[in-house]
Amino acid sequence: MTLYQTHIHQLLQLIGNRCGVDLTLKNGYCTLSFDQESRLHVQVGRDSETVVFRMPLTQPPNVNREAFYAKLLNINSQPEATLGAWLALSEHSGAVELCMSREALSLDDSEMAAILLNMMDLRQSLRQELETPQSTPKPCSPHFGAGVLHARHQAL
Repeated sequence: MTLYQTHIHQLLQLIGNRCGVDLTLKNGYCTLSFDQESRLHVQVGRDSETVVFRMPLTQPPNVNREAFYAKLLNINSQPEATLGAWLALSEHSGAVELCMSREALSLDDSEMAAILLNMMDLRQSLRQELETPQSTPKPCSPHFGAGVLHARHQAL
C-alpha cells in the first residue's frame, strides 16, 4: 500500500471500530453498504494523493433526458447544495453517481466520518431532487465528527 492508501485504510479502520464493522481498504478500494441500494465506494489509486468517494444515485430516465441532464448541470453549478460534491455519469454502468474527492493526508477520522455521513444524506436529497420535475436543489446540512457516524450506525 502507498502512504496515501495506508492513511485512508487506518481512518476506515478507526471509524469501523467505533461502529462495530470491519472497514478495510483492499487494493486501494473499499465499498460500504448501508442497505440494498446504498453503496459508497472509497478509492485511492496507487499513483494518487487523492481519495475519491463515489455513490450511485439513479439511472438516467428513458424519456425527457435533455431536461434530466439540464438538471444535473444545474445541480453541479451549485456547490452549496452539494457540499463540494458533484454528479457524474459512470463510465461502466451509465448511472448518475455522486462524487467527492479530498486530499488523502488532509483527512482525519472525524472529517472522514463527516464525509461518509454527508454522502449518505446527499444521496437521499439529490435522488429526490432528480426525481422531482422542475425542482431546485436545496443546500444540505453538513455533519461533523465520527461520533455522529457511530450514533447513526447504532440507530440503524
